Amino acid sequence: MQDILSTSLRTLRSVKVNLVLASQDLASSLPKNFVRNIVLNTRWSATFQSRSDEAEMLFPHVVFDSTDARSPSQRRLEFLRDIQTMPRQAFWLTVKGSFPALPARSLDLPDPSVFAGGRTDEELTEIYAKEIGRRSMLSTKNAAEYIAAWEARVVGREEVDPTKARPNKRTASSLSELLEQLHGGSAASESSTEITEEDE
Repeated sequence: MQDILSTSLRTLRSVKVNLVLASQDLASSLPKNFVRNIVLNTRWSATFQSRSDEAEMLFPHVVFDSTDARSPSQRRLEFLRDIQTMPRQAFWLTVKGSFPALPARSLDLPDPSVFAGGRTDEELTEIYAKEIGRRSMLSTKNAAEYIAAWEARVVGREEVDPTKARPNKRTASSLSELLEQLHGGSAASESSTEITEEDE
């Protein structure tokens, strides 16, 4: 499975397919080479409260104020500590290219009970299992068959176009300006929960 995902991360963007990856404890739960492959092929990521391993990957993209009198080692240690104690909904946004990491906060969402029509959590869970979950899942056997068919069609026959390097030296002074640049001049928002999106 790891080999399949590694190949997909490198090739899917060339056939206009995006992946959204959600992970808890990414840096420690997977082999380092695989994590590096994910990071290199990720267009953007949102890092919520995390352990020091994820903070270490994020730290090189953080820009500090020129008047910050702390030493580089102090900045690093305090940043690692802050990532581990970030409040709920706070996160750091990183975008592939020459953009610095930006602190942000996810949107406030209404309590799901507002839309539940008085149903209990148990009732909602049962509805999901019967009406949504069952139709959105595949057996392992079917999933393997679909993956094999995709590999034969795209990877095996070399239908994937070579990826062209596109140097990116743009800078942004605000989140709205960054989003405008990413979407070709039209501001748009993308939401996530500790996620990474595969590069286009």
